[in-house]
This record gives sequence, structure tokens and C-alpha cells, in this order.
Amino acid sequence: MRHYFFIFAQLLFLFCAFYEANATQPIIDSELSIEIKKKDSEDFGGRPRTVCGSEIEAVYNLGLLTITFNEDLGDADIEVVNCSTGEAWFDAANGICSLTLALSNDPGTYIIYITTDQGLYQGSFILY
Repeated sequence: MRHYFFIFAQLLFLFCAFYEANATQPIIDSELSIEIKKKDSEDFGGRPRTVCGSEIEAVYNLGLLTITFNEDLGDADIEVVNCSTGEAWFDAANGICSLTLALSNDPGTYIIYITTDQGLYQGSFILY
């Protein structure tokens, strides 16, 4: 009887170790579309609303964040912040274009801030 208990305990330990190792791995093999919303121009602290026509699109895949400007919004300053680590990435764009930022791929909540001549846009995503 003790033999079965010992085998059961070993299997339980192996299962828990396997689960913990897989649960802490970052998501690195899937594409993630990120919704970018325009902040209310009267009050940047107000409720964000969905941008009709998807003026800005963002996609995260394998450590790369690609931001596409589908309309000419003038000069744009882009800031991406990992709120968990404090790391930040910066870039600038002008007109209809696409740019790619190489992020650290560390787990955490990432916030995207895009300041354009048309207003402030914001989006977020989480890596586990």
C-alpha cells in the first residue's frame, strides 16, 4: 500500500512541477491584435471611445509590436510601457505608414500611448 502512495506522490509532484513551468512561460507563439482607442479630446481622463474606421492598428507577435497608421494623422509620437518592469520604448511616425518595435517579451501589462495632431490614442495588452 505504501508503494502506491509513494508512486502517487511522485506523479503529483511531477504534474505540479510541469504545470508551474508551463504556467510561467510567456506567450511567444501567437499573434495578438490590440485595440487602439482615441481618448476624448475634451478630457483625456474621460471614457475612451472606439475609433471608427481603425485609423491605427497594432499587432503583437513574437516580441515585435507592429503599429500601422491607416490614415494620415500628422506627426505621431509613440510610447510603449511595460507597467510591471518600467521598461519603455519610443518611436515617431508621420503620415500613412507602418513601424515595428522590438519589445523585451517580458511578462506584464503593456500600455501603448500614441500622441498625434488629431489627439491621444491608447491601447493595452498583457503578456503572461
